[in-house]
Amino acid sequence: MSKTMNWPARAMYILFALALVIGLAGFAAMPQVSADSGTPGVDGAAKWLKMTTPSITDMVIAPDTNIIDIAVASDGMTIYAVGWDEVNGESRLWKSVDGGWKWTNQTDEIDSDVTITNFYLVSVAPDDVNFVTVANATMVVGSVDGAANWASTGCADCFGKGKILDMDVAEIVGTSRHIMVGLDDGTVWLLKAGAFFGGTWKDITDATNGYTGFHGYETVSSVAFSPNYATDDGVVIIGYNETTPDTYTWMQRGRIGTTKSWSTAIQIIDTRPLDAE
Repeated sequence: MSKTMNWPARAMYILFALALVIGLAGFAAMPQVSADSGTPGVDGAAKWLKMTTPSITDMVIAPDTNIIDIAVASDGMTIYAVGWDEVNGESRLWKSVDGGWKWTNQTDEIDSDVTITNFYLVSVAPDDVNFVTVANATMVVGSVDGAANWASTGCADCFGKGKILDMDVAEIVGTSRHIMVGLDDGTVWLLKAGAFFGGTWKDITDATNGYTGFHGYETVSSVAFSPNYATDDGVVIIGYNETTPDTYTWMQRGRIGTTKSWSTAIQIIDTRPLDAE
């Protein structure tokens, strides 16, 4: 998944990334076309086909739509994108199952099952193209059937005064699916979601919950599970502090299974990340 940036930077990055995905898919999926010998001065020019992608009226993904986040599933063909509907003033979720050639608007499916507005993050499980989560500043909702049906992860404001900046989903662990979020108050929260997304969010930076060694940050801008999370319990986060002498962007690894400990933080840059501006 892409890690968090400020919204203008994120939108620009996502549009470039999506264009690349669609372009690469086109090499594999583009049908044979005949030459347009009737074009004056052009010998053997290929004919172009108009393809539809999502928007409010004619399914165009870029014009009149601010794409905020995108998640590409492990099959390389299933893509979820969230954006802002400039016309109606609300968030939208789109899905493609053919590498970005065609898109369907899944927003009504969310609205019919849960109450969540102004969502701007989307994540998909690394081992299940149908397990997808969407988040706004204070709430996470999820689907296990490819965005057809949705459930809340337990509460509309689980995280106190903190606002969600980033989200990730791990591979399945036993019978539960773990979801992690990083907040603008410097905390990181974990949900071990069971059936119907049941479970309790826990602050995995809090020593009173058994997690030791966390460096401490004013903002946690990015979170990610290890690719081998089911066996190594590993996570990594990016945090930022404005207060001297700790005014740096840091990376820190953690083990959040049985061990419940964080490694020594590593300074990676002496400026703030884009999304902390």
